[in-house]
Amino acid sequence: MPFSIHELLFDPKEPFDTHKGLSSYYVEVYEDSDVSIGMFFLNASAKIPLHGHPQMTGIIKCIAGNLKISSFSPVEHEMNEDNLILATSHGDVVLSPSSDPAMLTPISHNIHEVKNASSSSPSGFLDILTPPYNVP
Repeated sequence: MPFSIHELLFDPKEPFDTHKGLSSYYVEVYEDSDVSIGMFFLNASAKIPLHGHPQMTGIIKCIAGNLKISSFSPVEHEMNEDNLILATSHGDVVLSPSSDPAMLTPISHNIHEVKNASSSSPSGFLDILTPPYNVP
């Protein structure tokens, strides 16, 4: 069941932390030696640039607003001499709170960009990674 905007503790009409000029922020929910769970919040049109999670499996669950996820799977897992990775595009997927989660694995959809699909309101998502970056 989707979270209500009030449960997420922000006003959907107001950008986050405008006094700090932030376009996004992260809240850690839980972390142990097996999993990292957090929430990302993105202002209107904000994005988390193209990146990957090497040797990790992840789940992205939209909990507020709409997200556009662009993902790629590496064809080869080593960078070439130009520090580039050849990858196959999976196109764009738009997620809402009623959508199934998006999943990435070490070999599929692992290179991705997450963008707020709205130019007028914030969005948020639950981010689950295993193993975590920082093993306690």
